Amino acid sequence: MIIREGKSWVYAIFAVVVLSSALGNLSQTGLNAMLVTVCEEFGISTGVGQWLTTVYMFVLGAVVPLSSYLMGRFRLKDLTLASIGIFIIGAFMAACAQGFIVLLAGRIVQAIAAGMLLPLLQTIAMTRFPDGRKATAMGISGVAMGFAPNIGPTIGGAMVDTLGWRSFFVLLVALSLVIFVFCLFFIKRHDDASYPSGLDFFSFVLSTVGFGGILVGCSEASSFPLTSPLVWGPVLVGAAALVWFAKRQRALEQPLIDMGIFKSKTYTAGFIAQGLLCASFMGITLLVPLYIEGLRGGTPLEAGMVLLPGTVAAL
Repeated sequence: MIIREGKSWVYAIFAVVVLSSALGNLSQTGLNAMLVTVCEEFGISTGVGQWLTTVYMFVLGAVVPLSSYLMGRFRLKDLTLASIGIFIIGAFMAACAQGFIVLLAGRIVQAIAAGMLLPLLQTIAMTRFPDGRKATAMGISGVAMGFAPNIGPTIGGAMVDTLGWRSFFVLLVALSLVIFVFCLFFIKRHDDASYPSGLDFFSFVLSTVGFGGILVGCSEASSFPLTSPLVWGPVLVGAAALVWFAKRQRALEQPLIDMGIFKSKTYTAGFIAQGLLCASFMGITLLVPLYIEGLRGGTPLEAGMVLLPGTVAAL
């Protein structure tokens, strides 16, 4: 039976996007508990291996600003299928990787898909549900945005101890294929794209350079002193690019991101708090497994279990 119209169609496509986003966020943190094992297998240092997590966050953040253009240019079902398909390709590359570069490329492809899915999740919840159900929809989306990345290190640690780290990506491929097939054959395509006039590519470049520069500088701080040009140089370039990006958005008729929303003090305060919370969470899910496995001699499962109480609390 094909789901065609009305509430059933909205619920079905929302469920597909929630589950797909959950897998994307699960992949984001699931590798953290396996990082020591991966570094040992490929003969690389932890400083190099951490880019498997860092580049994921960078690419995800770089793709998110494109969401408004993509959702206006492509039908919702087509964009969802494309995102899931890209994620499957990335997970398959990671599962088959015989070298660090291929694994890193697979993570980049996965992050592109996750960056496409995350805005879809929030947009569907806020625009396709009636006022009385928007809060419920956003609560359900918390499964993908909150619970999945929290449980990621625990699942990753359990799988690397029993089946090896590649099994984690095999699981992602299998689950994504099921979701892809359901969306392809059981959800009808709607002509719901608005086809905007275009994309300001220079704004995309500025946002990518801005966030990328800050991320690179902060990452290099683990290997070089703060006075090193390799640390403060990228940070300054990134900060300058972000200032230029913000000014450009205010001057465009169709900005990549509408900066006017930051005129609300309540929203700005909530945005800063949420950003700091997310940053601290991502740091903990990376550093705790490295500490337990690298310095305390623990197993990946033990590292994942240490983070489990925080996952339960997040519920």
